Amino acid sequence: MVRQDIVSALRNALERGYSLQQAKISLINAGYAVSEVDVAANYLASGIGINTEQVSQVSQPQQSFQSQQFQQVQQPKPQQYQQLPNIQSNQSSEKSSVLGIVLLLISLFILLVLLGVSLFFKDAIIDFLKKFFV
Repeated sequence: MVRQDIVSALRNALERGYSLQQAKISLINAGYAVSEVDVAANYLASGIGINTEQVSQVSQPQQSFQSQQFQQVQQPKPQQYQQLPNIQSNQSSEKSSVLGIVLLLISLFILLVLLGVSLFFKDAIIDFLKKFFV
C-alpha cells in the first residue's frame, strides 16, 4: 500500500526542483523505510506517466547546485535533533546525582549521630540488653 504522506513529500521535492533520487534519500534519512519510499516513488512516477530516469533527467541542470544545497541544508538537522535529548538527559542526570549526594550526606549524618549516642549511652544500652538476655 502506498503511503500518501511519502507521495506528497516526494511530489513536493520534485516541485522544488530536486531529483527523485535526492528526495528518496532525504526521506530515507528522515527515518522512512526504504521499501515504503521505493513503492511511493514508483507510484508517483507511474502516476505522472514518466519513469524515474526521466524525472532525474528533467532536473539534471539544477542537480549539481541543488545537491550541494541539499547536503548543506539536510545534514545539520539530525545533529540538532540528537543534541536536544542529550541536553535534557544531562540535566536530569545532574539533578539525580545532586539528589543522590544529598541523600547520602543525610544518611551519613544520621549514622554519625547514632554512633555518638551509642558511645555516650553505652553503659545504659548494655544494662538494658542484659535484662533481656540474662
